Amino acid sequence: MRFHRLLFFTVTTLGLLCCSRHQEAAAPAQSKTPVVTPPSYTLGTPSAGGIGKFYCGREIAQVMGHPAIGWLERDARETEEAPTKAINALDLKDDAVIADIGAGSGYYTFRISPKVPIKLLHKMTEVQARLELEGAGFRFVSNNNDLPWQHFLVFERP
Repeated sequence: MRFHRLLFFTVTTLGLLCCSRHQEAAAPAQSKTPVVTPPSYTLGTPSAGGIGKFYCGREIAQVMGHPAIGWLERDARETEEAPTKAINALDLKDDAVIADIGAGSGYYTFRISPKVPIKLLHKMTEVQARLELEGAGFRFVSNNNDLPWQHFLVFERP
């Protein structure tokens, strides 16, 4: 767990240093003390895949919608990005705490989940799921209990 915090700290620190250096470059040359200002957004001409808004000099990409799932799940991804190597480099232990934060297809989630089992404390019960989804107007259809430790709940919009 310490390794993961250290990795996050290192990546975050490098990102902030990058932003700080970007800001320092814009500071007047006569200043002997580096001026570190909070990172800011700038606007520019959008590239083919960007939105024309920049953070620390890097353009923010366009939102990838569900039609692009084929690119996320492409066969060449292992060769191009080596996700298995990246996951193995994490050296995850059974008691690791993982939060997969994203809006993708679950590509990494499905590859990490066998290494770090879901704790019952964090598993949503059928009752909890039904309260939330039925409260949002969905109708419960079934719970397929054939899976090893997760629910397969089916709801429909009436």
